[in-house]
Amino acid sequence: MEKKIFCSLNVARPVNDDASTLFQYTILAAIPLKAGIGEMANVALTNFQTAAGPFIDQTNRLRESPLTKQLVAGRKLSDDLMSEIKRTVVFESKSRTEITKTAALDMGYFYKPYWDLSGRSMGKQITDTTDMVAKYEADATFVAKGKTIGVDTAMNELKTINTNQQALYLTRNQEVGGRAASGTDLRPGANESYTQLCNVVEQAVNLMPNESLLTLFNNMDQLRVKTHALLTKPNVETDETSIKS
Repeated sequence: MEKKIFCSLNVARPVNDDASTLFQYTILAAIPLKAGIGEMANVALTNFQTAAGPFIDQTNRLRESPLTKQLVAGRKLSDDLMSEIKRTVVFESKSRTEITKTAALDMGYFYKPYWDLSGRSMGKQITDTTDMVAKYEADATFVAKGKTIGVDTAMNELKTINTNQQALYLTRNQEVGGRAASGTDLRPGANESYTQLCNVVEQAVNLMPNESLLTLFNNMDQLRVKTHALLTKPNVETDETSIKS
């Protein structure tokens, strides 16, 4: 029999919302097959349920929070402004006016650590945007160059939106149980237990294959394929680290 190998997936990469869906549907796929997958796989499944359950519950609460929709809307505004800034930097870096071109190139280096802000988790995006704006405002040279290429207004708007995002984010997290129970804190244990389950199932289906193990392997693999595909799509997030809690 051809060796079974799961689709490649870095389980740390999906946003919390997508990871929660992956974990939840993996459990739902495994439970009906428990009787036929063997002792080791059952132990791994039990450990996974114990570790992933609180993470799934927390993510579900975050999805249901009325503040989540406001955060998603605010994130889109932030993303749009950052996209505008990036387009301006790229366009002006090709300017035939030397002062403008130099300013754009210098600002390109400034924005480089923040170029992928839109792909970061909600919490990290807010924190890193705050850091970016603070560094920009603290250096008169950056502000002057920003005005030269026309991104100063967008930076001011981004600051205002991000400040509101930060307040909403903290309020929402307090509503759903506080920082101690955040999905971000619960994620590492869920990731680890999921990886262990995948390793056990992969080994078992190759060493002691039966119908239950083959069915479970195939179902889990399809979930991994779907989750991997989401990594190449724009993020429209609804959970704590996503919203990529």
